[in-house]
Amino acid sequence: MTKFFVESVHIIFKHLIKIGPPIPVQIFIDKLSNLGFSYTTRKLMVPPPPQPVPQPPGELVEYLFRRPADATSLIVVSEKGFVVDTRSVQTALDYFWTSYGILRESLKERFRTIVPQMQLLANIQVYSGINPSKMIQGMLTPKLLKKTVMKTMLSPLAIELWTGMPKDGVEWYIVRLEPFKGDPYRRILMRITYKHQNVEESVDFLEKLEKYSITLLQKIAKEIK
Repeated sequence: MTKFFVESVHIIFKHLIKIGPPIPVQIFIDKLSNLGFSYTTRKLMVPPPPQPVPQPPGELVEYLFRRPADATSLIVVSEKGFVVDTRSVQTALDYFWTSYGILRESLKERFRTIVPQMQLLANIQVYSGINPSKMIQGMLTPKLLKKTVMKTMLSPLAIELWTGMPKDGVEWYIVRLEPFKGDPYRRILMRITYKHQNVEESVDFLEKLEKYSITLLQKIAKEIK
């Protein structure tokens, strides 16, 4: 069996409020500060929702929380939701459940009225026992394209696989495979975009992210031999 193993990950895991009350930002400030986080702020200009009469962009304040011992991981909170940005699956899970617990505790009964939009963006660097370019080229054979249930979008040096439909309430994800620029002969860069409205299923996908990634590559390598 061709060997693959994950060398590094970069995860952005979002819990956005599609429908429901705004995030109680001050409570997040108080709770996370008590847990040893410090924060800075930044302001973003966001476009308004579609309206009969065009409106100017609005201002959104985001609060960026970090722990002194881990400068590469953060929790971003605004009235629209919260986001975990880190380079570790376990830290992403820890920070997510901490934030999710604060949200549930602070909103009480109103928490049940939330319709979330979950989104995962992940960059995964994988060591490959097979030349990534040859693997990607091997996926373009008619035999494999007919056999796989996934559709393909082709570009000269990469391939994208997707499943599901990008609409509300339906799980869908896209996986982009390309040779890693720093070492294109032995390493693959996987870019994964995942969306769902179900919190538990989204967390399950995050928990198994590295396993899913390796399993996918192993199946591809087996098929192209």
